[in-house]
Amino acid sequence: MPDTLSLDDFSLEITPPGTCWKGWIHIGELPAGEPVRWPVVLHRGQQPGKVLLANAGTHGDEYEGIAALHKVARQLDPKAMSGTLLSIPILSPPAVSGGHRNGIWDNRNLARTFPGDAGGLFTERIAHHFATRILPLADLYIDLHAAGTGVGIETFIGCRVDEESDLVDTQRRASIASGMEIIWNTGGLPGRTLSAAWDAGVPALYTESPGNRTCDPDEVDIIVTTIMNLLRFLEILPGSYPTERPAFYFEDSRPAAGHMQDHHRSDVGGLFIPEVKLWERVEEGQCLGKVYDPLGDILQVISASLSGRVLTLRICPRVMPGEFTTVVVPFTE
Repeated sequence: MPDTLSLDDFSLEITPPGTCWKGWIHIGELPAGEPVRWPVVLHRGQQPGKVLLANAGTHGDEYEGIAALHKVARQLDPKAMSGTLLSIPILSPPAVSGGHRNGIWDNRNLARTFPGDAGGLFTERIAHHFATRILPLADLYIDLHAAGTGVGIETFIGCRVDEESDLVDTQRRASIASGMEIIWNTGGLPGRTLSAAWDAGVPALYTESPGNRTCDPDEVDIIVTTIMNLLRFLEILPGSYPTERPAFYFEDSRPAAGHMQDHHRSDVGGLFIPEVKLWERVEEGQCLGKVYDPLGDILQVISASLSGRVLTLRICPRVMPGEFTTVVVPFTE
């Protein structure tokens, strides 16, 4: 079998039951003619069953998910599986190649581009191909993210829960089955992979890891455990998985709560120096940090708009007007 396939030639049946296929899906050419391919690892179980779809590399400066999918691939034996794991470790090759959040040719954020456009800019085409050709193959989907450059995040998993349905119930149960110690479920947001999954009727989750251009082995192992638990949840692998909510579980009804860039924004540009730490418990009105001008004078005090835990924190001091500084989630404790 060729190691590079076109989208039209790819299917879950390209490899026999009980085997693993590693190869590439050709998805187009950049303006100067360079080919762009998705790396694909397909574990097709010996017995039929459900399909877990997992990807990382939606943004180009997030690495834990990529390493975790590689590690899962080394551990799995498709002869022991009843179902399929379809992994795409790098969803946006132009972003990962450049080491940037956005695609290096069109400067588009893939996680704001769905459902995409077959005739649009290259990032829009990636979104379209994934939404129309790959997502419908899945019974459950997970998108593995991490904190971008200059940001710290406490590891968590989340899904969309803004209306009641069988799909939402599956997502809730899957988020708990993941075994993650922190679950923050929110409403839907446009342009995301999860919004495309919602439109396709596919239950979907996403994770966030500490990131900031690092790839901590312990954090990679957390994601590996998450993937293995979800394989058990779908009965692709035998074994048990968590069924009880962890201590830190919150369903957030605030409008656009899951859009972290909207939280505790700075009105001015300057140096943001935090006065709290990641995962610290804070109270409403508490100083989260201050923005200073080049002479060291305070331009703005950023105060907590609610009580809760610091889930995300800007750790690169440079801040521009309108950029977020901190995300506080009101976990019940």
